[in-house]
Amino acid sequence: MKPTVPNVIYRIQARMAIARNRGTIMLIALLSTLFLLLSQAFLQMGMNRDANALITLLSGVSDGSLTNAGLVTLTDRILAAGKNDLLIAGGCVLAWVLTAFLSTGRTAAELKLIRGQEITIADALSRGAIWHKAIAHRLYLIFRIVLWMVPGFALMMLGQFLAVRRALANGGILDETALMMASMFQLQGMAGMFFLSAWAYLRYSMSGIILADRPETGVLESVRLSKAFVKGRLRRLILMALTFLAGLMMASWVTSSLTLLSPVLGLVTDMAVTLFILLYYDTTLCVFYLDQTAAQTQEAEGTVEKSPLSEEAEP
Repeated sequence: MKPTVPNVIYRIQARMAIARNRGTIMLIALLSTLFLLLSQAFLQMGMNRDANALITLLSGVSDGSLTNAGLVTLTDRILAAGKNDLLIAGGCVLAWVLTAFLSTGRTAAELKLIRGQEITIADALSRGAIWHKAIAHRLYLIFRIVLWMVPGFALMMLGQFLAVRRALANGGILDETALMMASMFQLQGMAGMFFLSAWAYLRYSMSGIILADRPETGVLESVRLSKAFVKGRLRRLILMALTFLAGLMMASWVTSSLTLLSPVLGLVTDMAVTLFILLYYDTTLCVFYLDQTAAQTQEAEGTVEKSPLSEEAEP
């Protein structure tokens, strides 16, 4: 049995791989996540603008300086701007889906770095030949993860239905019991949506790496292989994901503080930190995949050797 390698060693190996050609891999990562980052930026700017407009609206109503006509005009302007932001962000997400082969190319470049090979910016397009497969893979994963969210959403709707039904039975009065019932189902449904979607994401998390490493693999086959790979390793993947999630939350808190000083500075910093953490996490998953795959091959051939990663873990 191959010695267990601590997750921290995988993170160290990932940092070392990124450091081999930091500039190129960061640029490749930027190209692959550009549209997703833009959608985040548009939504963030829209939320900041709407918050400022809402403060203006409330202050105008409180001191009486805002007439009814002005109130209607300002409200309509906020709603129209919000719709435009959603359309732009939705367009960016659609473009992110259509350029899924760039993410597959980024993963292939990360695998090359881990294996000690050289990369160039052209590696971003290295999986362009399977662009249709990359798009189908991304859409399929979105579909499967959304399906796992359905039970939680149904629970939320059930709470709303029971609350309305109780209100109708009470002559249209929404009492405290109905509100508590709706809130309870709402919280349980949201928790269910989060945990089930996170569990589904982790089960399928290796499928993109498998597709990048073996382009001849089919979409459904990569998902099947990912589920088989994750079986018995889910706890380690959860701990790995929680580590990076904690880092992302801390970075978000710092960038939120910078936003108070300068919205532009906060937004740019947030996008840069998000980009690096996503790259760091994805590269760590690649290191984990290669190490565990090598262990499986050695065990199958009966030539189990001590992993170089475990050697680095020793004092």
